[in-house]
Amino acid sequence: MSTTPNLSLNVYEPEDNPLVKTWRDDLTLNFVSSSLVKIDTWAGQTGTRLDDLEGSRTNFRISATSSVQDNYTATSSEIISLTAGMQLQFSASQNNIGSSTLNINDIGTKTIRKINNLGETVNLELNDIIPNRLYTFEYDGTIWILRSGFTGSQIIINGTVGNIISIDAENNLTDSSIAIVDGKITSAGITMGAGITDDGNGSIMLSDTAVAPGIYVGLTIDNKGRIIEATTPNPSLTGDATLISTDGVLSWNTQAPDSAKFGGELPANYLTIAHANATSAPNMIPIADDAGKLAVGWMAQPQFYPLTTPLTSTSWDGDAKTSADNGIIDLSASFGAPANIKAISVRVEVTSTTAGKAVFIKTATGVGNALVVTTQVADLPLNAYTIVPCDANGDVYFIAETGATFTSVTLEIYGYWL
Repeated sequence: MSTTPNLSLNVYEPEDNPLVKTWRDDLTLNFVSSSLVKIDTWAGQTGTRLDDLEGSRTNFRISATSSVQDNYTATSSEIISLTAGMQLQFSASQNNIGSSTLNINDIGTKTIRKINNLGETVNLELNDIIPNRLYTFEYDGTIWILRSGFTGSQIIINGTVGNIISIDAENNLTDSSIAIVDGKITSAGITMGAGITDDGNGSIMLSDTAVAPGIYVGLTIDNKGRIIEATTPNPSLTGDATLISTDGVLSWNTQAPDSAKFGGELPANYLTIAHANATSAPNMIPIADDAGKLAVGWMAQPQFYPLTTPLTSTSWDGDAKTSADNGIIDLSASFGAPANIKAISVRVEVTSTTAGKAVFIKTATGVGNALVVTTQVADLPLNAYTIVPCDANGDVYFIAETGATFTSVTLEIYGYWL
């Protein structure tokens, strides 16, 4: 006879040939040494341990069954009470808006909080919980604490405040040496490549060697100042070219035209000159500066703009005028003319109760070059058409002869020079 290794149950070998009574007593007799009593005792002890193990379980997975204004509720047959250290794998079907609570099996409503970057427990914020993601909650005996999160407040990156985040060689988030100041990326911390430099004010710019000097065919520059077409200088100066200057000077560099190429001048319609500060670049005269460079001249050639419908004003469409009305006529405010025009083509019609009375339309008081309209017959209108120069602001001056009464004065602008 031998015994089993775990419960020490008696086992008979065939050659033992035990008596039936002995075999029966060893198997079923109500003694602590019988096999059945040993098995029953072991089963009771095992059940107790399983109950203890189940009762000490601290990790559960639940899903919120509903949410009303951030108040989540859930049911679980496995949870009968809340104990400190208990953890949940929690998911929800609705995102949170702000501070939130959780009530499981109506045990009690408990606030859900999180740990901020200062190590403090704070209320949840918008979208700390979003649908169908799995979150770890831990109960501390009073509240649920969010232990895993996906929002920025739950991610801590060691580095310098204000620097751009990058990914290191181990695919970890880290900060870079590139700083953002007033919402702009500065050149500090950036290793400049060929053709790139710092302008001295913390901004990035092309260096003097970034683009080869010369006149380019089909040159196109985007709104960031980058050349996006034609990167090769054209030494033969063929095709169309547009040179844009911000300081009024255009340098021919080494591509200056000569008599061997063009007989001493550029072909017609070859060169377009634009100046960033010019009000009307087409009216500027291209000239050579004292260094022999092509420049945008400031010797303006005003261009005439005829009008199919004259500009009129409700203050000058047959209104009575006297010397009390003498003064500047703001052509922009009264007639809608562009600012800073050089001269106007104007029709003036006047009627006076007395013959021989005059009105003047001129640049300014005391200045010549005026339009003078003198009535010839009392109470009969007199028309006059002429060109009147404007002052520096694009306005003219009205003067009515002292002591005269003009029952009607009309001004109509049929064109202007700009």
